[in-house]
Amino acid sequence: MSLILIIAIILAITLKSQRNRILVIFATLFGLIGDVIMALDASWRVMVGGSFFLLEHIVYIAMLVLLIKKEKINLRNNIGFYIGVAFFVISVVTIEALAFTMVEKQNIVLAILVAIYILGLSTHLSLNFAYSYKKKGTYYLFALGMLIFFITDIWVFLSALKINTYASSLIWYFYPIGQLLLVLFNNDLVFEKRKVAKHK
Repeated sequence: MSLILIIAIILAITLKSQRNRILVIFATLFGLIGDVIMALDASWRVMVGGSFFLLEHIVYIAMLVLLIKKEKINLRNNIGFYIGVAFFVISVVTIEALAFTMVEKQNIVLAILVAIYILGLSTHLSLNFAYSYKKKGTYYLFALGMLIFFITDIWVFLSALKINTYASSLIWYFYPIGQLLLVLFNNDLVFEKRKVAKHK
């Protein structure tokens, strides 16, 4: 995540669309803080780390809302948006059902927070898919990055429930790939031509 944050900063400096890139920097920074907290050996790490991950998604959502308003994209006629909504419904129902059938000590507060987190994650996915479906081209890589991000996060929830723990190690291979695609392809990679002053 540190390397991805550095890449995000470099792109913000060298690309024309800097406003969106600045939001990506903040999103990546929140993700990095969340990763650091999750690595700590503390009882509060899941709640606090998860909160920073949620902030990451909120920043991305804000960026996508601005882009969608700028492009005047109609979500009601966008198949990408409805695909994201379907992901939200399926993931929440599945995880909540597994949590209350397989976990011995049910935590209502945690269950609510998980639902809220998946709502933020799915909103991010829905808006990403809607925008990428409209823009096409390299933006499909942006959508692929978000899909990988979504799957890895859901995978983390399943691993926490002791489901599919053998494959859970693969998460950390795909997670940075998804993040990198989000950072690279959230906008066209059109670099500015900077004029160098000639000294006589």
